[in-house]
Amino acid sequence: MGLSVVSTYADRVSVKSVSHGVMFHINNTYSFGLTTNSEQQHGVFVTLDLLKLFEDKKSNYKNYLNNIKDL
Repeated sequence: MGLSVVSTYADRVSVKSVSHGVMFHINNTYSFGLTTNSEQQHGVFVTLDLLKLFEDKKSNYKNYLNNIKDL
């Protein structure tokens, strides 16, 4: 779990270019955020770690064990 302060940029004529807000992180995989700009226009965004979908769990486990042995 975590929290970040973020700034976003949108190259659109209808909204201000830069907004600021917060992003919440869950399990180092999912994040969602809320932003607002000086004209009180609000934005919502969601991210996910696509690499986690393609990871090989067995090789990750072996790498984890090797890293522990190296300590």
